[in-house]
Amino acid sequence: MLTILLNRLKPLAEEIIVEEQAGFRPGRSTTEQIFNLRVLCEKYLQHQQDLYHIFIDLKKAFDRVWHAALWATMRHFNINANLIIMIQNLYDKATSAVYLNDSIGDWFKTTVGVRQDCVLSHTLQHLLGENYD
Repeated sequence: MLTILLNRLKPLAEEIIVEEQAGFRPGRSTTEQIFNLRVLCEKYLQHQQDLYHIFIDLKKAFDRVWHAALWATMRHFNINANLIIMIQNLYDKATSAVYLNDSIGDWFKTTVGVRQDCVLSHTLQHLLGENYD
């Protein structure tokens, strides 16, 4: 089921996500991104221009995806309403519990974060990262 949803979402997302977003996208390797950065650095050094770059650790970004904003973003980009509803159903019923000292705490509803190890997670996180005016 998740793979079917991904196969429907991915082509739409590829039209929305900026070309520079390389993480977890086919045909865009870390090696290629390192090469691109090196070429930029060499070009700016050669022309004696300032170059600023930033590295952002998105390790926790997947834990902070706000569901309401994600649905609004998907609607803004005209993603099929039925597809949004199917993905929402995965998250609206999601609950979590904290496992500590060999015991599980109370279950609670989650309203942020994408599911760990879900094939949709990277695409959903990238969509939310797209800026729209």
